[in-house]
Amino acid sequence: MGRRVLLENVSDNSRSIKAIMKRFNRFATKGPINENDKTPGNKDIAEAKDNIPDLVVYGDGDLWHLLCKASSDVEGWMKSTKVMEITFDHDLPECRTIVGCLVQVTTQQGDHVAEALTYIPNVMLSLDGKRLIAG
Repeated sequence: MGRRVLLENVSDNSRSIKAIMKRFNRFATKGPINENDKTPGNKDIAEAKDNIPDLVVYGDGDLWHLLCKASSDVEGWMKSTKVMEITFDHDLPECRTIVGCLVQVTTQQGDHVAEALTYIPNVMLSLDGKRLIAG
């Protein structure tokens, strides 16, 4: 017996065609999508918008930068480290002073999530976004 999906009120503003097709293909091969289905591979808001049709973002969704991430769907775990620079903005847009960084570490094992947040003064994210460097 075939499966049918009805898409109502779909517009380019609310859902991308790519995300809809990805979800449809997943539905056609594995059945209905439930609450536990997630897209853990997203690295920024642009990628998340492509993968999650109903994503709503307030403010700057890319304020946090992914420093590193490791996960296993088979073993059901994920670890990530994200960094947000704290700056002091002067009157001129090109002048800003790095004050430090907030660093967030997340560990997920199955349905259990643990997070830690700390402030590190006088460091900033490197230009390539792969490490913290002393300010």
